[in-house]
Amino acid sequence: NDANVAALGEQWVGAGNNNPNVVFMTLGTGVGGGVIAAGNLIRGVKGAGGELGHITVDFNEPFACTCGKKGCLETVASATGIVNLSRRYADQYAGDAKLKQMIDDGQ
Repeated sequence: NDANVAALGEQWVGAGNNNPNVVFMTLGTGVGGGVIAAGNLIRGVKGAGGELGHITVDFNEPFACTCGKKGCLETVASATGIVNLSRRYADQYAGDAKLKQMIDDGQ
């Protein structure tokens, strides 16, 4: 995936230049990652070795992840997760912040 290629690129010519151990994290609509250990790309089961977004961080999180589990890092740290959390907590906030108004207006 793109995060694996990015990790390899960082090891080759980037911040991890010639380092045998590199961890690269991507943040966007999801959370991804690439892990290189002892010079080898960690592929894992079904190529999911670096999928950092599926590390469980909150067993009580109400949002289901794209993998089907709940509580994955991706459900709270991705752009999608942040929007979901904002909508969830906006109901508990009585202030007049612009973000609150946008959420209340369905934006």
